[in-house]
Amino acid sequence: MMVSAAACATPRKTTTLTKIPMSVVPLLTSQVCLPAAKSWTATWISSRDSLRQMMSRILSHRIGGTSHKIPSIDFTRHGVLAVEMGVQRTAGYGFDTKSVTAYMECSSAVVKIVQCRPESGAHTAQVMTSPCILLRLPKNAYDIIRVMDQQHNFLTQTLLP
Repeated sequence: MMVSAAACATPRKTTTLTKIPMSVVPLLTSQVCLPAAKSWTATWISSRDSLRQMMSRILSHRIGGTSHKIPSIDFTRHGVLAVEMGVQRTAGYGFDTKSVTAYMECSSAVVKIVQCRPESGAHTAQVMTSPCILLRLPKNAYDIIRVMDQQHNFLTQTLLP
């Protein structure tokens, strides 16, 4: 007995994911965020109290850092994404706050940042830094936020509660 099967192949439609632009507002950037993360991390902040705690961490090493003004944010409509670069062994690392963009793609938010780093072979101060940036993002129908760099490399992500 001989059995044969035939399948009809229908051409696949190539789908392009729609990127919906989102507003992103840099709130604060610092060269030193203590205690320093070991590597890239992202944290979603959804309350004024959590924002106050994060800002205390970021500003604690500065003179007068404990008496900082908390930005006014409507946490029913927005949240804050804290992106930490992790420990760096020299000066010259940070973020370009004017080049941050964000968009939604399916159920994900993508935040693109431009990281600053010293040029190869540059003379830099030998000092431990741990740069971070706080970004205000609208709350939306996404459940994960991915952070990418200017070359589209994945840096970190966070799941939303």
